Amino acid sequence: MHFDPVSQSANMSSKWYENFKVPWAQMPEEVQSAIANSKRPAPDKRRQMIRIIVDEIRKFEANPTRNECLTICRQIIRQYPGSFADMEPGGVIIGGGFTSLLSQVKI
Repeated sequence: MHFDPVSQSANMSSKWYENFKVPWAQMPEEVQSAIANSKRPAPDKRRQMIRIIVDEIRKFEANPTRNECLTICRQIIRQYPGSFADMEPGGVIIGGGFTSLLSQVKI
């Protein structure tokens, strides 16, 4: 059997959270509309979205680490900053923009 260190290291780096797909199609219509228009979803719809994301995460890991959740939150912020990033009233992203989202996903 041939040992290939390149493919071996590629397998070790592909962690579930690095390839995690947010189930956007399962989100409430209001959330889908908000992200399509770079708007912020209503707080109750955002909470519903968080519950869906957490349920999906738990299919992979019952108690994900903060770092695993951070990777997922950064992916969401990169994809939809206008809808989910922490921002000042002028639209400037605060820090990495993920603090409030991370605090809701990883409790």
